[in-house]
Amino acid sequence: MWRLSKCKMLFSYIWEIGMKNFATILFVTLLFSSSLFGWTKGSFFQPEFISNPYNDEEIVFIGSSKIGNQNVCRLDINTGELDFDRILLPSSEGELKDVIINGESKRIGYLLQGIIAIFNYMDFTEIANFTFNYTGDSEDTKVSFSKDGNKVYTLKKSELRLSVYDIPSGTKLDEIIINANPTFYSGAFLNSDKDEFALIINDSLEIWSISSRSLDRKIPFNSNAELIQFRNSGDNITYKIGKNIFIVSSQTGAEIFSQTLPFDIYYYEFSANMQYMICDKERFEQSVWDIVADTLIFEGNTYYISGIHYNYINSNKTRLLGNEQESMYCERYMEDVYTEAVYYLYNIDDYKKINSLGDAHIGNPIDAIINPNNKLILISSNNGDYDEPNYIHGLVDENGEFLKFIHVNRAAIAFSHDSKYVAFNDTSSLMLYNIESDIVDKTLQTQRQTLGTIFFSPQNGGLIISITNDYIDVYDYNTLTLNYSKELTPESGDGYKFVSDLSGNITILYPTGKYFDFDAGTGDLTEITLNNLPEDRTFRDMTNDGRYILWSFGKDSIVVYDTKIQNIKFSYKHELNTPYAEELSIGFLGNHEIVWFSYIFSPIEKRNVFIAYDLVEKREFTLDGEGTPRVSIDGTRFMTLYCPYIYYLNSIRLPVSVDEGTLPDNSLTIFPNPATEYITISSSTINPTVNRGVDESSEIKIFNTLGECVISVETRHAVSLQRIIVSHLPRGVYYVRIGNRTQMFVKI
Repeated sequence: MWRLSKCKMLFSYIWEIGMKNFATILFVTLLFSSSLFGWTKGSFFQPEFISNPYNDEEIVFIGSSKIGNQNVCRLDINTGELDFDRILLPSSEGELKDVIINGESKRIGYLLQGIIAIFNYMDFTEIANFTFNYTGDSEDTKVSFSKDGNKVYTLKKSELRLSVYDIPSGTKLDEIIINANPTFYSGAFLNSDKDEFALIINDSLEIWSISSRSLDRKIPFNSNAELIQFRNSGDNITYKIGKNIFIVSSQTGAEIFSQTLPFDIYYYEFSANMQYMICDKERFEQSVWDIVADTLIFEGNTYYISGIHYNYINSNKTRLLGNEQESMYCERYMEDVYTEAVYYLYNIDDYKKINSLGDAHIGNPIDAIINPNNKLILISSNNGDYDEPNYIHGLVDENGEFLKFIHVNRAAIAFSHDSKYVAFNDTSSLMLYNIESDIVDKTLQTQRQTLGTIFFSPQNGGLIISITNDYIDVYDYNTLTLNYSKELTPESGDGYKFVSDLSGNITILYPTGKYFDFDAGTGDLTEITLNNLPEDRTFRDMTNDGRYILWSFGKDSIVVYDTKIQNIKFSYKHELNTPYAEELSIGFLGNHEIVWFSYIFSPIEKRNVFIAYDLVEKREFTLDGEGTPRVSIDGTRFMTLYCPYIYYLNSIRLPVSVDEGTLPDNSLTIFPNPATEYITISSSTINPTVNRGVDESSEIKIFNTLGECVISVETRHAVSLQRIIVSHLPRGVYYVRIGNRTQMFVKI
């Protein structure tokens, strides 16, 4: 037997048109990367109908999504596995009227104006469509499949007429007209699992066999019954009267279960095994009962307190399906204030979200971080406010596939260097969430009142570095003990910047132009004097390797300063095309050759312009999303967000400009890059007195993006040209380190 309920949604035409225009798959991928990598995620499914054949593995939703226009979603409530597809319905006047489902044949029927279209809901193939007279009045006309799914029944209550149609021809096979006194007749229902229909006449239920066209039995029944359903393969009948819920035998009418609730029942739903029941009072108060043990599992004013309305419970009492009203308001020009019902799967033990009924939906994304090897992305949302945040984080993989929700009500900071943990800010403490075990199993209590900028380094077996304006604190990653602290001389002014590459080298830049190189492994903090700095500059950004600095002048001119050659590498003046661009944000998009700009185009419309400019190709590109791009540590990926639920991930091309002839004596270059078989490391004669150089007994070490040393070669002479075989390495990004110098290359 099946259960069908129509879900009422609130739609905004203005928002829908705006989102469809905006949410197109990124063309930026083609412009920034030769790998053609990129995706758009964040849609959620909006069911108009929920059809449940009482099989936990096959709950079927019919509706549409904000991106992709899927028509069917099938959910396994036990595992959380979702399967989407788009079904192309035949052209028909009018909207979708109703849906029927049959669990035995895995068939689903779409009832449209004058047509029924039938599909297999497992592989989404079309089985049949034929002319079918259905007005959409579900109170007067009941429609269902036969038990084997090869026929369609219609029972018109006002005429007491039952019709039988063949699938796939649509031929009417039979018609039964029941002669009943309308004075005593009060209802008619289909029991398709038994190929029967039932009539309520006075205080009895007459049950007819469709195949024999005759009355099969007559059982006692309360004519005041409401919300009547045949359940449990047609063996049981469930109904409610006021505050009372009943289960009776469809063979004898004998009572199997009854329960009086403290409220009038608005809606109820059973688990597939008929052991658990969800009851609603006006959709606000809910109770969950174990009807076998006759005990209350849960009771609460869920819709007001948590914003959750539960729809279904599975047979082993581990999962709940429900929906939450999420705000879709982003304070844009002429935007409607409205909410949408978004469906989630919850763990019944703690009522935490497991999965969303959508394409990796994470509502109201506000931030994102990418792990060191670019395989994982954590997207954070906050449905609370600054004083009382309500964070939830979604973990997706490099292809945008949703993995899990992480329930830590704190702001996420970074992945650990080995990607085993996600670090969260807990004022003066660092909470380390174990991704595999799904718990916070480590907490670092720092030496300061508030956390500074946090970095993870693979050096010395793993380090955690916390940098504030006044101190650098270095902790052992494994034991969480303090290794040492180093005091910094505070600098006046805003704009200081701390950056780190994948090998753990940290660069510190103050707005005055003071520039420091810090090796967390040794504790060496060395000031590097920068010459030829531009005057009247405003600091904007620095690449993660610390080599390039972005300065701006006024609100439309920038220069890229190269700390190696100690001179300007690029300069650019951006045409803003608006007099309102007072709040201009600028930064590097992964490397020093691409810069992003974000500014308000119109203060009335509150519309932001979000673009990137390639300083080498001298081309400007529009970016999807809004706000600051979230760039990976190696500078090859960036993520952008768009309120209320869309997020994008794209590749960034590798830098192509080379200035080998102007590099100082302590330079380190690698070619070919990208490499397939080998790399050649090139350097001029090393001066051991230069702090950022290497000495004659240095090792050449190659690290992967997890910080693991994959190749180590000892050199007993000053490095000039040295070839290293890398053909055995997996494809990816690697770092060559000699002494304090690090250079990246790509293995393809």
